[in-house]
Amino acid sequence: MDHNDPSTVGRTIRSLRIQQGITMVQLGKRAGISQSYLSEIETGKASPSLTTLFALAEQLGMTPAGLLRPSVQEDEIVVVRADEAADVYPVSDTTGDVHFRAVLRQGPLSMSEFVASPGDDLTGDFSHSGYEVIYVAQGSLVVTLSGHDPVSLTVGDTMSYPGELPHSWEIAGTEPVRVFQVLDTPAAHPPH
Repeated sequence: MDHNDPSTVGRTIRSLRIQQGITMVQLGKRAGISQSYLSEIETGKASPSLTTLFALAEQLGMTPAGLLRPSVQEDEIVVVRADEAADVYPVSDTTGDVHFRAVLRQGPLSMSEFVASPGDDLTGDFSHSGYEVIYVAQGSLVVTLSGHDPVSLTVGDTMSYPGELPHSWEIAGTEPVRVFQVLDTPAAHPPH
């Protein structure tokens, strides 16, 4: 969906106006535009100028960027509790301790939790579509991207890279590692 589509902007303005119990005449007057022009904006027949967009946003208690974005639907807000069931994918046949736990899949994003201990087999180069972001929550990890020097990550470090670039992970140090991975193109199974 095009966020700058006049019909998207108009629907958002109309939805907010109705939620707040404001008539078109009232909103138009407050924003300094005619009711007929507001009607054209709400139906997608006209695009508001920047001045009008700012005025409407102020009257509706929003930011201009908020009006350019489609309204958030209730099913877009997802909470996954730590004790709720999630798909678990083994990474290695050598031990049952290395695994990914699919934490969340929503729209174009997926988030997984990776857990492993020193000595666990993590061999292999992985690649996939989209971007990958990783955050080290525990332990140390060395990430090697094809054609690049290895990068050492410790607790609190974040790294992102194109998923198409072959990459591998290796546990560094003597303590278990816990990494959160976010992909912008969720797959049926995490790629690692």
